[in-house]
Amino acid sequence: MDNLTAGNPRAHAVRVYYEGSSTIYEGMPVCYNYDTTDNWFGGSVSDGVVTAITTTAEGAQNEGKYIRVENPANNNLMSFAGVVKKGGWCGKTGPKVLDIYVPNGAIVPVRCDVDTTVGVTILAITVASQELGIPVQGASRPVAIAAETETGLDSTAGITLATLDPNRFVYQNLDGTALSVTTGTGDVVINEIKVTSPQTGGRFTALDVQAAVTGTPSMAGYGITLYTQTDISGIIGSQCAGVSHWTNITAGGDLTNEYYALEVGIWESGANLTSNQRISPLVLRTEIDSTNAPSDGHYMITFICDGTGDHPDGLFACNALADIAATTAATVTVSTKISFKVGAPGAENTYYIPCGTVTT
Repeated sequence: MDNLTAGNPRAHAVRVYYEGSSTIYEGMPVCYNYDTTDNWFGGSVSDGVVTAITTTAEGAQNEGKYIRVENPANNNLMSFAGVVKKGGWCGKTGPKVLDIYVPNGAIVPVRCDVDTTVGVTILAITVASQELGIPVQGASRPVAIAAETETGLDSTAGITLATLDPNRFVYQNLDGTALSVTTGTGDVVINEIKVTSPQTGGRFTALDVQAAVTGTPSMAGYGITLYTQTDISGIIGSQCAGVSHWTNITAGGDLTNEYYALEVGIWESGANLTSNQRISPLVLRTEIDSTNAPSDGHYMITFICDGTGDHPDGLFACNALADIAATTAATVTVSTKISFKVGAPGAENTYYIPCGTVTT
């Protein structure tokens, strides 16, 4: 007997039709066949008369969409239905009518193939897999957090407890196809966070994202904590930025501290730089097709002073100017200067921006 029936009031099971042909396991994940046009029972009832039909066309509210389930596949990860409940269907092959636990935040038995740590391990459904495992880009969707510490699952898939709640994770992907908001003329926003805090002490942050890497992945330019990409295939009617960030200062009194629209920092400790390696708090990269671009229309940085207020006093400020460069340049002697390098690591040419009194 399934001891969750009476001992787990949050666990909720529903009956569905598994239309796959694989062996059925307790705790295996299934997804709704959201794009099916197959009729549920092969007929249509109208005024008590049953008419034999095999399909219910798209747009006609096909009843099979919320009844038929299948193994996770490329195009159904957005339609996670739940995990198979223990029953007489386990160990048999489909198609079969069976019960599944729906993902409502309850702790239920799941089948997985990775070792777990209670309250820590993230579990995901994966294309062509009948077990929960680690999330893999483009082929997985996180749906649960382990509720039990268990080893040995990485060698032989088995049952463990997990909190089944895909809403803890952000996933908006359909087989690599971008979701659509159709055509609009107004400002379109898909995800929005707006919060206000009256606090006078402590830190206030609308969104806090932290990532810690303990292995040695090859990032190849991808962000660890955050990666964004903007693909523009249309013609933009005005200024456009892949990422736009604004800080509006409307303080009720005099500004007594430093304010930054964007702060980027990097701290390094415990490691030695090898030959021809760089550490930089900010890297700017660009590639322009010169055959289609104006000869004087692309720059690494553009400065724009908006509005009628005071313009900046200078291009930039440095808190430790004397420490930037202590060695004089070969062609110019300056009290202080900023050096910059152009070229590949290990083969750069060094140039200088003089700061202060220049003597030649």
